[in-house]
Amino acid sequence: MMTARLRPVVVGAACALTVVAWVLWWRNGSRIVVEDTTYLLLAFTAVTVGEVWRTSLSTRPVAPLSTAAAIGLALAPIGADQRPLRAAQVLVVVAAAMALGTIFRTVTGLDVGVVDTAARLVGVGVTIALTRVLTVGGLPLLTWWQAPGTPRWLGALALVGAAAVGVFVELAAWTATSWDRRIPIRRLVEEDVLQAGGLGSAMTHAGPLVALATPVAGPAALPIVLFPLAVSMIALRRKAATEATYRETVIALSRLTDDTGHTCPGHARRVADLAMTIARVLEQPERDVARLEEAALLHDVGQVTLPIPIPGGATVLVDPDSQRRIAADSVRILHQAGVSEPVGRTIEASVQPFRVMRELGETIPLAARILKVANAYDDLTGGATASGRRADALERINLGLGYEYDPVCVGALAEATKTPPTSGGGRLGDR
Repeated sequence: MMTARLRPVVVGAACALTVVAWVLWWRNGSRIVVEDTTYLLLAFTAVTVGEVWRTSLSTRPVAPLSTAAAIGLALAPIGADQRPLRAAQVLVVVAAAMALGTIFRTVTGLDVGVVDTAARLVGVGVTIALTRVLTVGGLPLLTWWQAPGTPRWLGALALVGAAAVGVFVELAAWTATSWDRRIPIRRLVEEDVLQAGGLGSAMTHAGPLVALATPVAGPAALPIVLFPLAVSMIALRRKAATEATYRETVIALSRLTDDTGHTCPGHARRVADLAMTIARVLEQPERDVARLEEAALLHDVGQVTLPIPIPGGATVLVDPDSQRRIAADSVRILHQAGVSEPVGRTIEASVQPFRVMRELGETIPLAARILKVANAYDDLTGGATASGRRADALERINLGLGYEYDPVCVGALAEATKTPPTSGGGRLGDR
């Protein structure tokens, strides 16, 4: 798998950076003096705490305090001579702090995320390299921005640009290690950048702000600048906890029909996996794929209200009125459980035949059309992987092409079912 090959590359790059930094520091000697000690201890502590106290954006783990403190240490003019540390010194301090934070997470039983940590170190390394290799007017960027003739706004903008490149590399490295070949890597990176949004901007600006404040505030610049970021992380962690509770609710509801015997075991998960695969064939944004997964997991919840279960739970075999009643019952149950309204709207629209869109001009969301096709396919195959059963299901769906089912979605279904979707491949459910 592409993901399995890329993860060692990221970890290996981080390890190589650390080894090279240690060697360079040992060979060239240390320039750390008494004035630097407080700053280094504060930066080391901030990076360590940041590694332990992480949060997440959807499925992406982030350590904003760690990244911001590391970039701040890389850019800040430290000590009596107001010069930045050598690249090797910064990398060694940051790598040691990240390692300590990772060890603490391991000991306390928290998720370790070695690849995530390695991506952060690689991103910091890129920022360090840019600010020390790039020259402006014959001066390295880190010296140029402090020169008397340099406009302060332009120097600040250059530091923000270097930090932004490092944060982007961190994000891209993480994205590459979670890449699925079914999704164009360019689109996945774009979506992850947009998802990082304000938090990514905060990480990008906090490091340069530490550097700009250091000549005035000294070591106190680190806690002063990083404190607002720490406060925002509290809100992010609360949001993450709420989202985790919501996901658990979705998972529990999705298993209702299996537990009561109203559907074949695993039906909801299979429909969700297939619907997600179809959506990716159609190059839908990942945020839309995630919403579609919820709708697919919950589309049959209304069947628990049936006094007599449908044989095999195959709603594709019942009359349209019964399908609409089941969808309405599903929406009612989900509303009471606090599931988001867009999920209910997708489920309700998924029982509409495609002809009302083609002939009457009514709007049926693409997610609903995908869900309709995915559900019909699993109802007709019953989860069987035999080629004959799968071919029969596709043939039957093709009989309703343009009338019951969207031809575009059916074409994507044919493409998606060339390789059976892997169970549990979504964002929700068992891993």
